Amino acid sequence: MSAKGGPARERQGFEDIRSTSSGTQSRPEWFSEARPTAAEAARQRQAERRAQRAGLAQRADPHAKKKKAKPSKPSTTSTRASGRPASGQRQRPGSSQRQRPNERSRSAERSRSAERGRERPRKKPMSLLKRRVLIVLTLAAMLLGTGFLVESLLLRVTTVRVSGDQIYEETDILKICGFKTGDNLLLIPAADREKKLERELPYIAKAKITRQIPGTVNIEITAAVPLCSMQGDGVWYVVDAGGKVLETGAGPKEGLLQVIGVSPKAVSPGDIMELQNEERSTVFLELMDAMGSLSEEGQNPAGEFTRMDLSDLMNLRLWYQDRVECRFGGEVQLEYKLRWAWGNLTDERGIKPEESGVLDLSYLPTKKSSYFTPGEGSPTPAPGGTTPETGAEPTPAPDGTVPEDGAAPENGAESTPEPGRGEGIPDTPFTG
Repeated sequence: MSAKGGPARERQGFEDIRSTSSGTQSRPEWFSEARPTAAEAARQRQAERRAQRAGLAQRADPHAKKKKAKPSKPSTTSTRASGRPASGQRQRPGSSQRQRPNERSRSAERSRSAERGRERPRKKPMSLLKRRVLIVLTLAAMLLGTGFLVESLLLRVTTVRVSGDQIYEETDILKICGFKTGDNLLLIPAADREKKLERELPYIAKAKITRQIPGTVNIEITAAVPLCSMQGDGVWYVVDAGGKVLETGAGPKEGLLQVIGVSPKAVSPGDIMELQNEERSTVFLELMDAMGSLSEEGQNPAGEFTRMDLSDLMNLRLWYQDRVECRFGGEVQLEYKLRWAWGNLTDERGIKPEESGVLDLSYLPTKKSSYFTPGEGSPTPAPGGTTPETGAEPTPAPDGTVPEDGAAPENGAESTPEPGRGEGIPDTPFTG
């Protein structure tokens, strides 16, 4: 009994102990070990390759935390044999819950990035707008610094120089200008100071203020030349070629042309002379401008012409050294008549220095010739002043040639008729 039942009882006892310790059921007696199929073998090899790749990835990243290796997929035969997982093994999840190797690596990378971010937080990059604003502010600061340096070293007034004609004291000129050391060179009112100098210092005909870097201001002075004097309301005014009043006095200034037959308005030194009659004022300024042109060429008409009579605008008269009366006639081409008379009076081939008489220039615009009548004193012209006196001779042109009566000069200049007359129209009215 014991011999027959001994082994069976021992086996039964072992199975009971194994079942109790492992929590699994014993295999039935009819179960027999079977070889795995080809599909099962392929799945097993695939699981081994996955495990191998996971091990390689863990070795490549030494900082990654080591994960516990999951048990390989149990074989079908053992599952079938036991009916449930062996001791220490988890139930394998379904196919929908499996994680692929690349998904596991991405999740591991995200976890590592999160750990790094917690360890050392990264700064958010600056936006494009903020970078542009920062660049603009930096450039503006650099430009301001450079401008301040240039303005401080180069554009501060350090020297003021006065050059040209010395007719006033330098201190008087600087006092009117008001330039000080340390002023900004670009902000000084140059044009305003030029007008102020010409107005407050009458004998300055032109003032020119220029800037020179670094820190130099140049003031160039051009003196005014007195040309004539005239009387109005008991006051004598000294006037230059531009018509500006230079000074006033109780009597005429010696050596200057005296203008008679006019009534000047009350003006102050530095102002432009104005006459009561606007038409006479225009003729006066035109004659002054013509004499100023001769003065710029080195001539001295103001010292040679002694008197000018503007009482009759159709019979303008000018006296040369109180011995030759120049009759201009009307107010046509006054500068042309003045230059012709000056050439005849100063050239050695013209009127001799010892001669006196009347030089008639009233026909000059049309006939291109003038007539000189010798005689003592200053003869009075006939009414209208258009007909030369008996015995009058043509005077030579400034080049020395004596044109025939009514002929044009050799230089080919055409005659210019007076206003309202054309060529071929007689100068005297037809009486029948």
